[in-house]
Amino acid sequence: MTKVRKLPESEVVVHHFLPDHLAPKRMRILFWLRKNKINRKGTCALMLRVTVEGVRAPDISTRLRISPNKWDSGKQKAKGTGQAVQTINQQLTEIRNRINNIYLTLEKERKPYTAQMIIAIYKGGYRTDATLVEAYEQYIKHLYSLHGTDKELKEKTIKHYEHCLMNVEKFLAYKNKKHLLAQEFNTQVANQFFNYCNTVLKHSNNHTVRLLNKINRALKYCHNEGVIKRMPSLVIEHKKSRRKQPIVYLTKQELDQWQRAEMPHESLDVYRDIFTLQCYTSMAYADVMSFDPEKHIVIRDGRECIKRERKKGHHRGYTLILLQAAKDILEKYDYQIPHRKNSYYNEMLKIVAAIVGIKDKNITTHVARKTFAVMALNTWGLSLSTVAACMGHSSTTTTEKYYVDVLDEKVYRDMAHLE
Repeated sequence: MTKVRKLPESEVVVHHFLPDHLAPKRMRILFWLRKNKINRKGTCALMLRVTVEGVRAPDISTRLRISPNKWDSGKQKAKGTGQAVQTINQQLTEIRNRINNIYLTLEKERKPYTAQMIIAIYKGGYRTDATLVEAYEQYIKHLYSLHGTDKELKEKTIKHYEHCLMNVEKFLAYKNKKHLLAQEFNTQVANQFFNYCNTVLKHSNNHTVRLLNKINRALKYCHNEGVIKRMPSLVIEHKKSRRKQPIVYLTKQELDQWQRAEMPHESLDVYRDIFTLQCYTSMAYADVMSFDPEKHIVIRDGRECIKRERKKGHHRGYTLILLQAAKDILEKYDYQIPHRKNSYYNEMLKIVAAIVGIKDKNITTHVARKTFAVMALNTWGLSLSTVAACMGHSSTTTTEKYYVDVLDEKVYRDMAHLE
């Protein structure tokens, strides 16, 4: 007598007496904990894995979090009787039911499908006639779904993709093609988009090329996930310009003027001070706005230092001696740097620059970092590797690429005494 295996709750198969090529596929649902990423609250992300005939789709986040000691991997549910546990188990049941319903629907249609297709339908993205906007929106949903995984993106990075979508919608409205299908975004349309961004929206060449690359990345994802039937014939003919733009920075004389100038209003004095602090610490805008003296000020060999990692990316950290000019500013504000919105901050810097008498340079918050790098290389005589570390660059190659002219001057000065 043949033993019949009882399928667990998370594994579904439809029993029909059909030929092999029409036999139902075996589908399995698994929830698991990403224990290598536990937050400060002691919880980790609960992941979803769907497997069809032994081939699984990339795991996605359920957007649920739970403590490892409250998870029963055997029963595939949270342990306990509290309200929070009941809520998690209820949501897991809803997810499981949705996946099962998708599976049964696909089996009923007798069309080829994969675990990736099931996940695409679950996330609301499986359409072979998706418009460009719908496909791109599906890609953004995918980026948000990476939360809690190794491929998780920062929210600010995803905002860049949303900014790209906004440009796409403006272009389609301008061309009266709001319902353009994703698979119709070919090279010709891409060139039209490029020209629109450069002429109408006044974007730079490199910025527009980045937008096209984002669109291409979204289309490839949607094609792989079955959101669109075929990948459009798209060749990005435009390349990023390699022409090096001159570095905008304040000279030592201009920085002295900047610090000494009288401001007509106290609020302008605050913006001037924040910029000056950046010039002496190499901190970017995001680093300054997240500055916390309890976390970032350390004492080393009797000196006050700033110790931190750059907020942007995952670059190595640095420890920088707090120079007197920077220390004076921090003491002025009791080490609590006033918070200012970036766009408004840049506007006020231009007003300060006009008062100081700097009229031929576009002063923004990033100019302060460049001023630090130039002073460090030329005035203070720091090595390239030291400046790279202070700037948070991943390698000295990045520093050298942007400051090659400054380095030429440094080489000349270093060798002048050899004559």
